[in-house]
Amino acid sequence: MKRLLRPLHLFALIVLAIAATLWWRVDHGRTVHSPVARGDAEYVRAAHWFGSGWAVNFWSTRLEARAHDDFRRIREDGFNTIVLLVPWPGFAPDPRDGSLDPQRRERLLALIRLAAEHDLDVVLRTSYAWDALADDSAQRLTRLWVDPAYYRGWLGYLDSVWQAVADEPNVRFGFFSWEDLWAVMSFAEAGESERRQAAGDSGYRQWLIDSGHELADLGRLYRREFSNWDQVYVPGRREPAFKLFLQFVDDAWIERFFVPAQRRFPKLSMEIRVDSDPVWDGDRLLEWHSHESAWDLPGAAWTTIYWSPAMGGENRGEQLEPEKAAERLRWMLDRVRSNTGARQIFVGQFLAEDYTPGFEDNGRIPRDQVGRFLRLAHAPLHDFAGGYGLWTWTDYRHDAIANPEFGADLAGWTGSPGGTVDALGVQLPAGGSLRRLLTVHDYHTPGGPQRAELCVDGRSLDQDAASIAVSDVDTNRALGRIVLTPERNRHCLTFAVAPALHLQLEASGPVHLHRVDSAGFVQPTGMRDVDGRLKPIGTDYRWLNANLQKAPSLQHPRYDDGWMGRSMTLRIEGTSTARRLHLRTHLPEQWPKQPRLSIQVDGALIGHVDCRSGGDYTLDLPAAVSRGAAGGFEVQIDSSAVHQVEGDQRALGCVIAELAVEPSNEPAD
Repeated sequence: MKRLLRPLHLFALIVLAIAATLWWRVDHGRTVHSPVARGDAEYVRAAHWFGSGWAVNFWSTRLEARAHDDFRRIREDGFNTIVLLVPWPGFAPDPRDGSLDPQRRERLLALIRLAAEHDLDVVLRTSYAWDALADDSAQRLTRLWVDPAYYRGWLGYLDSVWQAVADEPNVRFGFFSWEDLWAVMSFAEAGESERRQAAGDSGYRQWLIDSGHELADLGRLYRREFSNWDQVYVPGRREPAFKLFLQFVDDAWIERFFVPAQRRFPKLSMEIRVDSDPVWDGDRLLEWHSHESAWDLPGAAWTTIYWSPAMGGENRGEQLEPEKAAERLRWMLDRVRSNTGARQIFVGQFLAEDYTPGFEDNGRIPRDQVGRFLRLAHAPLHDFAGGYGLWTWTDYRHDAIANPEFGADLAGWTGSPGGTVDALGVQLPAGGSLRRLLTVHDYHTPGGPQRAELCVDGRSLDQDAASIAVSDVDTNRALGRIVLTPERNRHCLTFAVAPALHLQLEASGPVHLHRVDSAGFVQPTGMRDVDGRLKPIGTDYRWLNANLQKAPSLQHPRYDDGWMGRSMTLRIEGTSTARRLHLRTHLPEQWPKQPRLSIQVDGALIGHVDCRSGGDYTLDLPAAVSRGAAGGFEVQIDSSAVHQVEGDQRALGCVIAELAVEPSNEPAD
């Protein structure tokens, strides 16, 4: 294959200054990128917003009470977009029915409209898997793969969200994540009989048949004989055949989930999995499986990804220099761009700082150098992406309390009668109590924290102070006492976290509780702290936002040497007599891929052609274009396959040796 690295002797092309015909020169042997041109589209500078909560419980907080001030400050910090999570379990209570909870629907619309008042657009992360008040989140994630009723319910939920927001002009787009569909991997960790059942229920076995696999070939890969298809099971993670299951998942992400979902939600994107997964033979690593086949999202305007400094590293606890982290960011964005063509990239979870307990081995930028990294990250974000989403605007607590501000009435709480919920929280009489069963898993950190804080924000309703006795009612263990004065105040105590704890708060006198939260860890990923104060790093984020103003233009060929990647687009101007599109293609000898190209003009498909050496094609332009093309039109070419050559980091589709528009010999209608 080294022969392919030598300069390609392509057709000699001549630049003609003819208004009706456009040519461009194909230069030989160069692999430099075209200069980055800026389009007219505003760069999407987004921040994930959870109000006073975090990802799993913020819809049960009183979001509306602080949204106005938060949105104003988000705009002042240089953002033009907020990202709102729309959890499937919280918004569609019945997993088999896509109907939205009416209250959640109205709250979502109110926030979208309030964002518009502050000149903020909205990106929706749909299908988010977790809602603290739902007890079936994990069940939904697996049933979605094996239960047709759950699958229909999921699609119905997406349709209902779109019907709710379709007329809101500041909704840029939505996306769901591969993470929401990753529970399918649990099938590979079950016993063999369960894996055999899952092979049928999940569609994996049928996919093998439809993909042309033969039982004998599968037997060699599985290292056992299969006499019939019913014996085929989901391979274990340490079996070489696990690669087939990864390929099945890649295909399902697009064909089973994304394509049908986008029919329901036309502005839909997907957060693709950019991490690769190991394929083992026992303890021996065979290869890393890339999910690149599921990176190109048919019909999507955006490709959504995630990024942290650990990606692409050894992850042995190393400290990363800012220059190294910025180099990794550029490499990842360039790799995605090579596979997704003309779609803008949205770095939906931009995580420059990640200190989650349990992931201490991940490569990290020293905290005092993150600001320098953000200055260096500007160039790759500017060159390759059309937007980024800071995870998150403020630091947040990993709060184990599902309903900390009683924004969902007393959901998640039990206790003695007499508690009254109002617009500010809950009032308890003397002797009144609240109870909540907590498990170590509610803190959402690997293994759970050893110790946690319990904080109460409230006041006594008498002139005298009142105390809150905190205990575990199942073990009769006292955890401490919090004193509330007539002036609103917040007090905390720490306690040892048990696998399960039946938390009780009992008031000695009448009190008004505004918030009760318990966290074992504060995630310091924001540009502001948990109380909304600007952190030193906030200045660097403001600088980054000020210098990301316009998205890159994708209306030009991808590479200077004539190669296109997965996709390319360009605009052709000044073609009032254009009736046909002339295309010549080229592939080097022994090229391992034989791509098929689809050609669209102003979004209308005009034909498919094979990319081959000496390919020469003429396609009729749509009648609407040929009758009135004086203003120009857009051509998009997509390649069905790409190939990466040793020594060249690009994913190459086809050499476009000539592209021209030609006038018709026939008179126009």
